[in-house]
Amino acid sequence: MTRSELREADSTKDARPDLWRLRSDADLLAGTRGGEEACFRALFIRYHGDLLAFASSIAGETEAADVVQGVFVSLWENRHRVEASPTLKAYLFRATRNRALNARRGLRRWALRFVGLDHADSVVIGPTRAEASELARAISDACARLPGRQREAFSLRHFHGLSYAEIAAAMDVSPRTVEVHLAKAIRALRDRLPRELLAP
Repeated sequence: MTRSELREADSTKDARPDLWRLRSDADLLAGTRGGEEACFRALFIRYHGDLLAFASSIAGETEAADVVQGVFVSLWENRHRVEASPTLKAYLFRATRNRALNARRGLRRWALRFVGLDHADSVVIGPTRAEASELARAISDACARLPGRQREAFSLRHFHGLSYAEIAAAMDVSPRTVEVHLAKAIRALRDRLPRELLAP
């Protein structure tokens, strides 16, 4: 399945709601392994938005679309060999993370060469997306200042709903390490958020 076909799938997400809303990941993955494009498209529709946001948080919005499309193209091309452990959701986030990190490294090399060291971080990370409310903006800004691993763990847990085990698999670390990253992230956010926004 080509990248243009994937873009078309995202634009027609309501065509087969029985697949992408009601069937389990395991069923859709089994269908994908059997060559059923409808099942594959359903997986793409189900996870595209969350993976795009996650890729953006690592590599920036400019690179995120290509990162996620690359993940799904690879999933289709290697569908017979994919080991979705512990879950397909964790597998997709882990694959997205790895590709996004590679994209970010490429951007960093470009930035160091053509922009200069002082501007490298801004080119790699990109600006934080504006949120609707003041609190959401404050949280977003505070998250952007977290160290990379803490930011990834916090994003996977609180913005994408992954379990500790799924985060551990996506980040290729132990569940205990996930706990440490999350605890440090929470402490840092509490320190950085304006007190008036946290008041009841």
